[in-house]
Amino acid sequence: MEHFDIAVVGLGVLGSAAAYQAALRGKKVVAFEQFELGHVRGASHDTSRIVRTANASPQYVSLARSAYKDWADLEKATDQQLLTITGGVMFFPEGANPPRVDYTTSLDAKNVPYEVLDSKEVNRRWPQFNIPHTVETVYTADTGIAHAAKTVLAMQSLARTNGAFLKEHTLVDRVTPKESGTGVVIETSKGQFHAAKVILATDAWTNRLLVPLDVHIPLTVMQEQVTYFKPTGEQAWEPGRFPVWIWGGDPCFYGFPSDYQGRPRYFKQCNDT
Repeated sequence: MEHFDIAVVGLGVLGSAAAYQAALRGKKVVAFEQFELGHVRGASHDTSRIVRTANASPQYVSLARSAYKDWADLEKATDQQLLTITGGVMFFPEGANPPRVDYTTSLDAKNVPYEVLDSKEVNRRWPQFNIPHTVETVYTADTGIAHAAKTVLAMQSLARTNGAFLKEHTLVDRVTPKESGTGVVIETSKGQFHAAKVILATDAWTNRLLVPLDVHIPLTVMQEQVTYFKPTGEQAWEPGRFPVWIWGGDPCFYGFPSDYQGRPRYFKQCNDT
């Protein structure tokens, strides 16, 4: 029976990143995906996600800065553009939680440049918006778009290049710690595997695999709705002319400039939970 240093269960963005980084560090890695690589049943598909340092928690600002460096390394290794920096605005209506001051305090703590704009200035720079005068706005120039599915595939490719074994269409039925305390046994639809350590990046399927460990995480599984709109005056909504935006009210919404990766001249809007 072949033994591995690290087994990864789930090959969305988190699992693919874990497999790639572990293989890059010289570990013997096996990774499992119950569906096909690049499937659309999880949270890592589609074309775009927001990337930003703007966050109300300083520790997340630090993590984001580190992630930007990792993305740059990934782009260099694959010779692909995986980020598009557009700038971004965070809107804070009255009663926003967390409030604007939490964001600016966090950014100040980590020396991240930003601008606080009133509605008049927002509407002048981006007349596509019509922001009420009671709304505060924070602009960060480093905000942009992470090309989601493209990034996942890039990390999977590099994981394989660095020696990882990626097994798609392989359902993991059970992960059991060895009685010796020196690793785990992974039972799959294609046989049994042994590893010193396991990383579960299994999203909505996590609790099923935690049963042997007598652990349960309170997860709420939701299907989020993503909407694409075809605007008038199409060029005004292109990256470079229109920023990534987040409406920090309740409910919270966010959106992107027009997207050319399979949806020409449409821009994307989502709700946050």
